[in-house]
Amino acid sequence: ENGLIQIDNAVALSHRHGKVTLGELRDAPSSLLGVPENTPIENLLFFDTETTGLAGGTGTAAILIGLARIEADAIHIRQYFLTGFGGEPAMLAATRDWIDEAAHLVSFNGKSFDAPLLAARYRLARSRDPLAHKGHLDLLHATRRAFGGVWQDCRLQTAERRLFGLYRDDDMPGALIPQV
Repeated sequence: ENGLIQIDNAVALSHRHGKVTLGELRDAPSSLLGVPENTPIENLLFFDTETTGLAGGTGTAAILIGLARIEADAIHIRQYFLTGFGGEPAMLAATRDWIDEAAHLVSFNGKSFDAPLLAARYRLARSRDPLAHKGHLDLLHATRRAFGGVWQDCRLQTAERRLFGLYRDDDMPGALIPQV
């Protein structure tokens, strides 16, 4: 669509992410993931957004929606990058297709920020919000429950370093994304 770029990638579950392999997610018990018992890992949809700002409300739009799900022996990643606001309806429709297929959502601060933002964008587009009735595991809240009294902060990069030994090189702060 005009105003929208779709990027697809696959990362093998044998890939190391810091000191762990992505395939270890398959071995994690459902209770640890906070989803109903015996939920297939393939029924989880991981998502994140980058936006035009952090203020929220109708003036804030998602300029990037990232989605990931496990299929066979890989994590399939799909990113929708908005290059013009005319592409937003197509981005929302395509994102809805992946969300509809998932049983549960997984995010980091998605319950408080990403999901409400997308709900507002679907509402403005006079379209059904596919996130409304999905189970949602927000890893920020789980991280705060587990480590809030122990760590100095529970930011994503802190959790990545402490739990996975992952250090990002040349990462762009999220606050700069709209400007860039």
